[in-house]
Amino acid sequence: MSSQNLYDEQAKEAAEWLLENFWVLREDDPDRYRMIREREQALTLYFREKLGYRLIVHRYFAKLEKIPAVPETWMGIQEFTDPRDYALFCCLLAFIEMKSVDEQFLLSDLCEELKSLYPDELDWTHYEHRKSLVRVMRFAASLKLVLTVDGDIEQFRYAETSEVLYEVPIYSRYFMRTYPKDLFQYSTLEELLEAEHTDDSDEQTGMRRRHRVYRQLFLTPAMLRKSDDDVDFLYLRTYRNRIREDIEKHTNYQFELYRNTAMLTRMERGLRQDMYPDQRAISDISLQFAEQLRADVLSGRVTTGGAGPDHPQYV
Repeated sequence: MSSQNLYDEQAKEAAEWLLENFWVLREDDPDRYRMIREREQALTLYFREKLGYRLIVHRYFAKLEKIPAVPETWMGIQEFTDPRDYALFCCLLAFIEMKSVDEQFLLSDLCEELKSLYPDELDWTHYEHRKSLVRVMRFAASLKLVLTVDGDIEQFRYAETSEVLYEVPIYSRYFMRTYPKDLFQYSTLEELLEAEHTDDSDEQTGMRRRHRVYRQLFLTPAMLRKSDDDVDFLYLRTYRNRIREDIEKHTNYQFELYRNTAMLTRMERGLRQDMYPDQRAISDISLQFAEQLRADVLSGRVTTGGAGPDHPQYV
């Protein structure tokens, strides 16, 4: 069997890297890029069938287009701290789109163009506005959406006259995922999330449920049962043995299913994943709090419902 169709231990490792990283650049990580490329067919088949994800293996990078089943507030860009950051980032993408690959531009030119692209007023003499742009440019540089040729963006935080020379790399053309229609034809987030689904047949409905369940398992810390008739959780219970066998065959995770919770765990701590609990004190505190809360609920000292939010023991 060719390595393209082989799902072996290296394919498991490649799958983890694709899930944990926005993309894998050949220039930065040639060994893992080659690992992914050599098992492209096997990985493509698995991600398409189980999660409905598209794997792109370009001559310069490999990227798994990850779309959450349910967007959560904590899924945002961790480096961003203000809604302005997201707006500026979108404006930066629009600015880059107008540039050619390998074309260079100055920070001052970008700042001037952002004033016309940004939906509100920008004042670069305002410290908070400059800090937002610094966060945006640092994040863009970390993904290699822009390359720093000369200068230091951190200096812009202290003086709006600071200058930086940037270059547009090929990767910037592949940051955004493609949609079947022009983005201006979508008016809500729900429409964007539904854009990948065009068939409402029973077969597609079952496939969408599988994709939704797998996405929640792989992209969230835990999948919680929302109600007694939660169809996704019923799917987990019905096919739990098959799901456990499939996940443990194709990844290094273990599938655990409880009365109200399902999750993926690891026996060994991974160096490249954010694991819980970790070595930080906040993990110890949260575990101790959860243990005490569980004891209080079991003893009846705390109630999780029925008494109403105004009750002194309500949680």
